[in-house]
Amino acid sequence: MKSELLQEEACEYGIDVPKWIEQDVTLYDLDAINYGGCASGAYMPAVTYYNAQQTMAEHGDTVLEFIADTICDEMVLNPHDTTWGGFCVHVLSRAVEAFAASVDTDDLLVEWGESLDDRLSSKYGDRYENDWIDWTDVGESSWFGWVGFDSESYLVHADSFESAYEIAVDLADTVPAGELHEAYGITAEQLAAYDSFAPVNLVEGYEYQSNSTGTGVVFTGYHTTCEEIKTLEQLEEVVG
Repeated sequence: MKSELLQEEACEYGIDVPKWIEQDVTLYDLDAINYGGCASGAYMPAVTYYNAQQTMAEHGDTVLEFIADTICDEMVLNPHDTTWGGFCVHVLSRAVEAFAASVDTDDLLVEWGESLDDRLSSKYGDRYENDWIDWTDVGESSWFGWVGFDSESYLVHADSFESAYEIAVDLADTVPAGELHEAYGITAEQLAAYDSFAPVNLVEGYEYQSNSTGTGVVFTGYHTTCEEIKTLEQLEEVVG
């Protein structure tokens, strides 16, 4: 999912893309420019003579103003060794690279994730839990999806499915005190005969909570269902 997020156009994240850069430039493009520069092929409009000359003819003053305001080191050009096309490529590439360097894609993804977190919390309430996972990891080193048992399901973002399952258990309603004996496979009278502690072993279909709300025991049923959210399309359906 992270790779999909990076393929989104930068303007979708509220970035004011200068007119001298293609308006459909993506976060992935900006990351690639930061990694290898325009000359690596990450941004061809700046290194193709014709395109660079066209851009500089239309936006040259703005490009030079941006460079003057942004780039601290001096740009050294030898006019005897530089053609007009070469000058345009050099200047435009430096400007594009400086702009790309000003965009922190990880920060943008975190802001996006926090906004999404708020919307999911508002929509699903107690059925949603984000286990303090960095949103830059979504779809990479985390598990995000639905965990369901019995008649309830919970939307969880955690570092693994196992963690998500444990969180879902902690979110679930506990077995009423009057039915607790069923979790141990004994009668109510047998459970009442215990002094201070109930039996330790639960029968199949029941789990202990780690946070011990209520009776601290949850009926999970006999089949756990899970649906991992892997794509932006699936996530958009969840957000609604």
